[in-house]
Amino acid sequence: MAARISSAPYSRSIDEIYEKILFHGLELRGIREIIGYSPQSVAARISSAPSPAEWMTDPLRSKWIADPLVLDCACQMAIIWCFEERKTLSLPSFSASYRQYRDAFPTDGVTAVLEVKEVTEHKMTGDFTFLDSEDVVVARLTGYEAVMDASLFKAFKSKHAA
Repeated sequence: MAARISSAPYSRSIDEIYEKILFHGLELRGIREIIGYSPQSVAARISSAPSPAEWMTDPLRSKWIADPLVLDCACQMAIIWCFEERKTLSLPSFSASYRQYRDAFPTDGVTAVLEVKEVTEHKMTGDFTFLDSEDVVVARLTGYEAVMDASLFKAFKSKHAA
């Protein structure tokens, strides 16, 4: 997988991404670094979510089964790609499958890789692979679809700049 991650640098800082592209508040700012970018892919280091007790009053479990911050950050990566490549924003609309290969995500975060498979005027389709610090696959989300539309600029926030 590492061989498929683009080594091209990404020009925006994490602060700029969250201030100018994404709408996520502090609790969901899990992208730590964009480590590769190309017109076909995005790779990022992503933080793990805090324990369920830190996000909920009365959680059913003490540990997450699937990491909600990692999965949300995958959607954020798709928004970044749509912004850079199509000059528009996106929201998730469908995923064909999700498969997790261990009981829990690593507590020290993961590397997520988005491989863009198809793009139409209003839809992007791709696959995500989540890797641990040893580049072992933790999970895969395939057939991810995002709806792209310029009207989302108003919904996200008013201060977008290319």
